[in-house]
Amino acid sequence: MSIPLTLSSVPAQTPYIQYVATAGQTVFPYPFEITQDSDLVVVYNGVAYATDAGYTLSGQGDTTGGDVTFTAAAAAGDIITLYRDISIERLTQFGQNSGFSSTAFNAEFNNVYLLLQQLQSSLDQCLQVPNTNNPAPTTSLLPANYANKYLAFDVHGNPTPAQLTSSGSLTQAILAGLLNPQTPAEQAAGVVPANDAYPELDLRRYGAALNGTTNDAQAILDAIAVAEQYTAATIVFPQNSNVRCDSLLTWDISKVGIDLNGSVLSFANVTAGACLTPATSQTNNNVPIFAALHLLSNGQIVGPGAAVTAVSAVNLTDAHATPNISGCFFKNLAFVNFATDATFGNGAFCETFEDCVFTMLAGAATTYSIIGTAGAVNSGERNIFRNCWWYNKPYLIQQENADSDMFVEGGSMDGFTTAVYCTAGTVQLFGVHIEGASDTAYWFNATGQNAAIMVEQSSVLLDANKAAYTMFYSDATTTNGGIFLADIVFAPGSQAYTASYGLSLGPVLIGGTGNCRVRNVMQFHGAAQPGIAAALNSFAYGGFESANYTAEWTLTAGAVRSNAAAHSFSYSLSFPASSGVTPTAVATFPCAPGQYAQGSLWYLGSTLATEAATLYGTLAYVDKGGNPIQAADVILDITANTTVWTLQQFKMTTPAPAGTASVQLFLDVFGATAATTAYVDDILLNVV
Repeated sequence: MSIPLTLSSVPAQTPYIQYVATAGQTVFPYPFEITQDSDLVVVYNGVAYATDAGYTLSGQGDTTGGDVTFTAAAAAGDIITLYRDISIERLTQFGQNSGFSSTAFNAEFNNVYLLLQQLQSSLDQCLQVPNTNNPAPTTSLLPANYANKYLAFDVHGNPTPAQLTSSGSLTQAILAGLLNPQTPAEQAAGVVPANDAYPELDLRRYGAALNGTTNDAQAILDAIAVAEQYTAATIVFPQNSNVRCDSLLTWDISKVGIDLNGSVLSFANVTAGACLTPATSQTNNNVPIFAALHLLSNGQIVGPGAAVTAVSAVNLTDAHATPNISGCFFKNLAFVNFATDATFGNGAFCETFEDCVFTMLAGAATTYSIIGTAGAVNSGERNIFRNCWWYNKPYLIQQENADSDMFVEGGSMDGFTTAVYCTAGTVQLFGVHIEGASDTAYWFNATGQNAAIMVEQSSVLLDANKAAYTMFYSDATTTNGGIFLADIVFAPGSQAYTASYGLSLGPVLIGGTGNCRVRNVMQFHGAAQPGIAAALNSFAYGGFESANYTAEWTLTAGAVRSNAAAHSFSYSLSFPASSGVTPTAVATFPCAPGQYAQGSLWYLGSTLATEAATLYGTLAYVDKGGNPIQAADVILDITANTTVWTLQQFKMTTPAPAGTASVQLFLDVFGATAATTAYVDDILLNVV
């Protein structure tokens, strides 16, 4: 229709409507008046249609509007905008002293009101200053005031002229201020950026120099304060920066992670305290903190040196009534020049250090690298060191917390004096490379009722003879703990093999009189030594150098530890037999069904044949009550005079049957017509 229609009235209306289409929709109502088709603008996804092109109209001249019906159905999410756009023009000319038509007059007058509605709709979409503002705005944009300026708003919300600089130059700093203004989180934390050129949480935004000599502590503290305004945020250091920090840092690890991004964070000037103390806003002990999402990672953390023993790198402890700082995650970090690297206190459990290095570049620390604090509550369960490396640190792990379990999985321990000193709780090593040369202390020392050190599936490299101190030590107080070794391979390091049986592990593998268990211990060998070194005994005291040999052996009828003869070191097991006297020794070792027992021993009996005596030995699988399950295998049946120490190797002919709990080794000397003494030493028994 091209001829304007006459309207009976002009009700109050907003000549604008917008739709989000549903799939297949074709009809879209417009709830306002139009007089002709060209009065309605139809916009489809931002593109205006030509009048009556692709659609049809109904409702022209109707005060309630009508419908736009598209010939093609809309897709879901299409945006359809409909609005009135009447040309601003006069439709009728009334002549001088001519006849007056009310119909023509109303049509002209109605058109004016339609235009006013159209203009009001446009004004409603403009930025407006409320007329309630006090003081009232000045709306005159005088050239003298606004030339070469941009429109800004003052503290009252009124428009005002503004300029970037007095010279009018657009600088990088001005652009930065426009692009990176103070954020709501910075406002909440009370932090004012020192350099707007950098985004939120960038240390340079808060004034960090990153030159390694300027103290950037306040910049880090400001970044932490801002990050803690969020539920989850990560502070990413500028890549490969050198950051000096002279303050101790505490942050809410339940909210904030720190990525060093290849940077060096130096606390070299700190004189006391823990440099890094993760805290938590969590108070519910039943809700672990999944801090693997908020970790400390990817860089080097430098301390003040070995002599500054009052400084530690990380302190994991919680001050809440029910302490819980669980789940902290430290990854891809090098801790350098700290006397103590990490302390586990109240609430510290399920902590993980992964792919980390703990080292000292100069000097020798007198404190332990890792400390499980005595008396710490709700602490220590499943604290893990995975693929970590200790190098050039004399003292590695000190475990004093009875509630604590420390796990070392993979990785390496090199160049230490004492690797583990445990007075309570447990330290468990799995798949670890252990290499040392020190003979000034026990490498692994368990002392205390519940102290336990377990080493499994690991390799031990000895770089110097160990004679003054045994490698492992378990004292008499370890009634519920002790030393437990399984599947250990010992190998010489830089030291060459000796002519006898290779590098010496000392008189015995495990010293002291406390609990111990040893299974599947072996050593690589060369032409000059047996396949398994004599001092590496599955019986921890098989070498009989320790007075605690009775913990493993039951001796009767005069069988006794003696220093009258020995294959290695000073002591052996002596069997002084005579007419009617049959000295006997019995030991048992855990064995499961399907396993084999095998091993070796050394023996000496210079007058066995002379006195018609027999040195005899058997191996038997026994049940839990100590009863043989099947006939014993004879492993030793010596009747000839043997004047030099002789090696006897043995292996069970069949695997352990069902019901086997142990394998029993039996030794005796019988049939002597007169006094004679035989000796057995360096007994090795393995179950495989």
